[in-house]
Amino acid sequence: MENSFGVFIKNIRTDKGITLKKLEEKSGVSIAQISRLENGTRKSPRAETVKALADALEISHKSAMAAAGYVVDEEVKENEEKTLTNEQRFLKDIELDISDEELLDKYPINFDGLPLSPEEAKVIISIVRAKRSSNDQ
Repeated sequence: MENSFGVFIKNIRTDKGITLKKLEEKSGVSIAQISRLENGTRKSPRAETVKALADALEISHKSAMAAAGYVVDEEVKENEEKTLTNEQRFLKDIELDISDEELLDKYPINFDGLPLSPEEAKVIISIVRAKRSSNDQ
């Protein structure tokens, strides 16, 4: 399982210039617990811990709870979708049952700033599909 909550908390904490000690003081969550969350040795924090950290970091409970895996509502999913790059959207869509032609209509593939021919692009798509399929096994 990916450590999205720990990465989420650490990024916000460091972006705001908050030390582990200061976060401990503001949240009531021990440095050891915060450190375990940030480095991924503790993956599933209690809801109370998530809320305490959210309050201390001055972020919404909703986004913190979503990052911790508690909430998956449409507004949060929509905001995440807006922040995806074209490459990330392509990789997400390639996992769906979408034809190569539909993918190419939605995501023209370029190399060195020049568009690939449909045949070249289909080769790239088949390589990506094969690689992603082998990673799932």
